[in-house]
Amino acid sequence: MGNTSLRSPRTQDLWVEGALLVFGALLALPFPLLGLLLLLLTTALLARGRVRATIFALEILTVSIFLLYPLTLFHVLSLVLPLLSYYHKAREEYEGFEAAMLLLSLLLLLLLSLPLLYVLAHYSPLPALHDEALLKSIAFTSAAAGTAALLGVLLSIPLSYILARRDFPGKGILEALVDLPIVIPHTVAGIMLLLLFSRYGPVGAAAEDLGISFYQTFLGTLVAMLFISAPFIVNQIREGIEKVPVRQEMVARSLGAPPWAAFRDVILPQVKRSILAGAVMAWARAMSEFGAVVMIAYYPQVVSTYIYGLFNSYGLERSASATSLLAVISLMVIALARITVKGGGAR
Repeated sequence: MGNTSLRSPRTQDLWVEGALLVFGALLALPFPLLGLLLLLLTTALLARGRVRATIFALEILTVSIFLLYPLTLFHVLSLVLPLLSYYHKAREEYEGFEAAMLLLSLLLLLLLSLPLLYVLAHYSPLPALHDEALLKSIAFTSAAAGTAALLGVLLSIPLSYILARRDFPGKGILEALVDLPIVIPHTVAGIMLLLLFSRYGPVGAAAEDLGISFYQTFLGTLVAMLFISAPFIVNQIREGIEKVPVRQEMVARSLGAPPWAAFRDVILPQVKRSILAGAVMAWARAMSEFGAVVMIAYYPQVVSTYIYGLFNSYGLERSASATSLLAVISLMVIALARITVKGGGAR
């Protein structure tokens, strides 16, 4: 049993049953009757052997009681019993470690999926499509994020190459500096940028003399988005370059190709998917940014700032539809990013 492959038909059955459990549990929260019926069906599919048959009987009893007396205790119990049945089946067919991994995976998927499903089940994104200010903020945010991603790619390729191909004193510090925007609180990042690029900061003051302003402008938004998204591009491209054997580059140079030509003809074709993946991830990250942008450029409003304003001014009801729309857009963007990353890397 311990040697059963995680790609075996039995594992596929467990993933299907696990998906039914997750979907049923999610459905049981906004639509208790439908969700509990799906959980009951899934428990019936699992009900082989005395233990799981007993759990199935308890699930029937629990669901029946809940339908008559909708108490929270029975609602929770009706969600827990199918998980116990699933774990028992996984434990029978696999070692305890693999069974625990499957169950914990499902629990995390449940936690990650619940907010999205709840919002979509209760608040339609369609009313938000009639909010012209929201649509304009989405268009503005998309354009700014796209520009930041493009600039990020152009500026990140040289640094990614150096980090992938060279070892030098202080490299660890440089890598930490690249990753700093990921770990630093983004409101702190915004204050740092404001101190530097405001009309009283050293860069901002010099730019003001030239008629260029970063404070409350598109350029301010662009700088903030580029700052927080660049690490995703650098790291993605760097990983792609590291997968290209150094020998291939050296062979091109030994045949007379200049370093730039070797980079262009040998490395770039093999990391183009990594470049695209980094750009998509950076665009998605820039689209969602709030803290850094709001500190340096509250106006023109990016979509996160606009929805925050809706919430502060009109409460949850007014901001919920816009939230639902952005959740759908974000899911589509992340799905695209995942598909791109799956095919990324060296070829």
